[in-house]
Parts: sequence; C-alpha cells; structure tokens
Amino acid sequence: MDLRINSLKGKKIRVLGLRPEGRPLVQFLIHHGAQVIEADTAEDIDLALLSEKYFACLGQVKLFKDKGVHVVSDLDFIAQNCRGKIIAVTGTNGKSTTAYMTKTILASLGKKVFLGGNFFSDYVEALSTPADFYLFETGSLVLERSVCFHPHIAVLTNISPNHPERHRSMEEYVNIKFSIAQCQNQNDYFIYNAMAPVVTQKIDGLKLLAHKIPVCFNQQDQALVWYQDQKIYYRLKGSGNLSIRSFSLKGFHHLEDLILAVSVCLCLGVSPQSIESVLGKIQGLPFRFEKLPNDLGIDIYNDAVANTPAATAYALTSLKKNVILITGGLWQNGLGHEGLRKYLQESTKQTIIFGKDRKRFLNCWKDFTTLYTVETLKEAVDLAFKSASPGDTILFSPGAKPEIGFGTYLKRGEEFNELALQLAEYHALRRKLGRKDY
Repeated sequence: MDLRINSLKGKKIRVLGLRPEGRPLVQFLIHHGAQVIEADTAEDIDLALLSEKYFACLGQVKLFKDKGVHVVSDLDFIAQNCRGKIIAVTGTNGKSTTAYMTKTILASLGKKVFLGGNFFSDYVEALSTPADFYLFETGSLVLERSVCFHPHIAVLTNISPNHPERHRSMEEYVNIKFSIAQCQNQNDYFIYNAMAPVVTQKIDGLKLLAHKIPVCFNQQDQALVWYQDQKIYYRLKGSGNLSIRSFSLKGFHHLEDLILAVSVCLCLGVSPQSIESVLGKIQGLPFRFEKLPNDLGIDIYNDAVANTPAATAYALTSLKKNVILITGGLWQNGLGHEGLRKYLQESTKQTIIFGKDRKRFLNCWKDFTTLYTVETLKEAVDLAFKSASPGDTILFSPGAKPEIGFGTYLKRGEEFNELALQLAEYHALRRKLGRKDY
C-alpha cells in the first residue's frame, strides 16, 4: 500500500492509540494536507493508523477492518516517508545493543543515522530527521500491528519465550517476529542468528524473497558471517575477515550482537577495513551487562535489562564460574524459568532471590544451586557483598520483568547501581582499615 504523504493529501485519517509523544505524527499529517478525523465511524475514514496504545481501541480496529478501511501501523507510515535506507532489528534479546552497535559503526564513519524505538528516539521523530539510514528497533508490539513495513535490512537476533501475557502461544510470538521480513524483496537482506534453535527451525520452512544471511558464533557450512579467534569472517560481497581486537565489551551476548551489527554494515557495502577501524568506539548500553568499578577484587555486573530467563542464561554463560546471582521479579508461567537450572548449576556459587514471587522461583530452582530468599533488592545486594570473596562475581540479572509497582528495568538498574557502588566503597574502606572480617 502506498503510504507516502503525497498520496494521502485530502484523505481522512484516524490515528488510534496515540501517546502524547506521538502528537508530531498528527501535525505532520495535517501539515501535508491530510484530514485527521476524530470520529469513530468507519464511513468517515480512508485510513487508520495504529500507534503504541492501539490495544485499548481493539473494538474500533475491528469495526474499521470489517468495513474495509485500510488499517496500518504508525511505523508502516513513518518508514515509507523516510528518504534513507531502512534497517530494522527485532528478537527477544539483544535488539537494543545490536541496533546501537550498528549506529555507532555507521555514525563513526560519517553517516547520518536515526535510531528509534524502545528507549531510543520515538519513531515519529524520523519524519523530521534527515538521515542516510533509519534504524528501528522493533519489538513484537509494533510488528503485530504492522502490515506493510519494508526494511531494506531486517535483523533477527534470537527468539525465546517472552510476553506470555500478550501472545496466545509461542508459535504466534515466533510468527510475529518473522513478520519483519514479510514485505522484503529480492533486493533486501534478512540477517538472522543461526545459533538460535527456534530461528533455524522456523526459517527452513519459509519462502523469503530477501537474501538470507545466517550468522554463527563458529564456522558452519551455512554461515555467511561467523566469529573465530578474535576475527569476524565473511562470505558476503566477497570474502575475508576483520579483526575485533579493539572491541572491548565483555560477554558472549555482546560478541553475538557485534557479529550481527557487522553483518548489517557489510550488507550496506561498508569496507571491512572501515568497520575494523571504529570497533574500539563501541560502548555498552546502561544496565546491559554493565561492569561496575570497585577495589574489592571482585567483578560486579548490572544486567537489569534481563527480562527473561534466556537473557540471564546469556550472562551466566559469559561468566562461567563463582557467580553470586541476584535475581527476581514477576513470575510468569510459560516464560521458561526452569530453563535456567543447568546454568545455575554450572555457574553460580549462590543465588539470591528477591521480591514477592521469590518462593515460586525457589521451588523451581531449589535442587540446582544454593539459594537464599529476601524481600527487597537492598537486602539482596547487601547479602551478596557479605558473601563475596576476591575472585567472585556479583551478577544482577533478574531474568524476569519488574514486579507491578516496581517501575521499569531502568529504575531497578539505577537502584542496583546506587546500592552496589555504595557497598563497594563501604567494604573497601573496611578492608583498608584492617577490619578482621577482611
């Protein structure tokens, strides 16, 4: 469907589920001659745009569809009115980091890059931001309301259980994630993580028009981009490798995200030498396996963004041994908390569970690690510091969404940083003063 603004002049458009931050979308439509209608009767509408809170208007959405009104997402419209190339990143974990790494590489090479979605800029800001590339982080909420979103490059980081409160089945969730590639053509690229079992199982049965670019951590027959011995190898618009020795972020998941970001840049025709020259400029995002400073001889990581057991598994895989894990949050059936058992058994020295649902987590993991339960995050952090010895690692990786009333993962990330830095300073001072417990 043609959603370019010049084709919508004089059309009657209804915007549903608009947040206050989305008002520039209405202003853009009006400025270019469209009529934004407040009425909810389908007879008065040529087009309906669904914004983030559209699920509160599902009755109107059904009415419009039943009457033959074209119903599309705000991102469908915004993307068609961007003049640069569209890059979109989805997946259960790693979306933000992959998108941010991609932007960092391209921007460091002098390209103008707009980055929108999640906690980055609002999508609508793309309409007033000239750029060479428009990079959108796209979660399942925006993909499930989109019908003609067409990125030149689509990236699928991985898929594991998530949002059971919103999706009727895992199959539905997987289909929504893969819909990022449904409107691509033979001139486009679909980059996917070939190490993710759910992804590889699904892609074998799909007929996609885009060039499929499988990415692996180690060389495999089907891999077009892979990692080995501090280098990323590629068989894409030529073959070769580039060194990543200047890349400083720790963690298996950061490396996985980097391979995907490099793959995007290679598909765009960026030279390997140029990519290699700017890898040292990539920094991590807050609360994503963020390492905190201390003088105690221990490592402290804030992974507050980990909203799923799979995300916590990535962190534990990166650390391997002597981990004091702080975890907890909202228990959700169908999220796969039992999948953490082997990682707890292999990597943790002890696990401290906080929050109202701590007994449910305890019952799930009680035979696989040494467990302690406390009510608050403050108590959990205090216990972790009292238990830690030089060489240990304190990892805050909740593996669950924040409890209702706790706020966002940003809030819990900020709280952990404040508590951990205060305790690190306190315990360092005790050691310096020669307290006997040190």
